[in-house]
Amino acid sequence: MSTRTLLRSAALALVIAVAMPAPASPQIGGFLKKKMKEKIAQTLGSGDTAAAAQPSDGAAAPGNSPVSRVKKGAPVASGPTFSESMLEITPALLDRFEKGVAAEAAESKKVEAQVAKFLPVAAYERCQQTLWATPEAKAIYREYAAKMQGLKPTDQQAMLEASKWYGDHLAAMARPKCGPTPSESGELTRQLRERPPKAGLEASGLTEIQFAILKERIVPFCKADAAGAGAARLTDGLVYGAGEMEALRPRCARLSAALS
Repeated sequence: MSTRTLLRSAALALVIAVAMPAPASPQIGGFLKKKMKEKIAQTLGSGDTAAAAQPSDGAAAPGNSPVSRVKKGAPVASGPTFSESMLEITPALLDRFEKGVAAEAAESKKVEAQVAKFLPVAAYERCQQTLWATPEAKAIYREYAAKMQGLKPTDQQAMLEASKWYGDHLAAMARPKCGPTPSESGELTRQLRERPPKAGLEASGLTEIQFAILKERIVPFCKADAAGAGAARLTDGLVYGAGEMEALRPRCARLSAALS
C-alpha cells in the first residue's frame, strides 16, 4: 500500500471518528485516538529505512503525501511534499505549535493537581470508617433505623426508599471530607485528562492530525540534529526541506524539552 493511500486512510478514519456521536463507553474515545496514532506511526514507518534529506525550497503540489520518503535505491527526493494534514514547518507554524504545547502542559499541570486529590480505594475506605464513627453519622443511622422500624418484609418499596435516603445522606456527608468515590474518581480522571490535548489544539489552531504529524516530524529531526547527524539521513526515512531545517535547528533544544 502506498504512503499516499495510508495517509488518506488515516485522514478518513479521523473524519469518521470526529463525526461519530459521543461513545457510550469511555474507553472507545481513547481507542479511536490510539488507532489514529497507530495509523500515523504506520505511515511514518512505511518504506525502507534509509532516507536522505536534500536542501529544497519546500515547494510541493497540493494533495500529495503528507510524509515524503526516499526508498532504498530510488532517486533522492527533491524535498518534502505538503498537504492539508502535513503543513510545511516554518517559524510561524512553530510559534503556533509551541503555543499549543505550552497550553497543553499548563492544563496538564492543573489536571494532575486535581487528580492527586482523589483518594485511592484503601484511603477512601479509611476516611469513610472515620466518618461513620462521628456523632453526625450515628444520628443519620438512628434516623434510618427509625424509618425501618415496624416495616414488614412485604414493604419493599418503603425499605428501598429508606435505604436510598440513608445512602444519600452518608454520601453527602462523605464527599466534602473524602472526595468522590473511587468509581466516580476514575471517570472524573478520564474526563479531566481529555482537557490538556484539547487546550493545546485550541491554543495552536491546528487540527488533531496536523498537530500529531508535526510532532512526529519534529522529534526525530531534533534527536538526529542533537546527535550531530544534521538530519541529513534519518533512520525512519523522513525528508525535510532546507527551510524546514533552518526553522527547526534554533528551536530544537526548547522543543525537545517541551515534548519530553
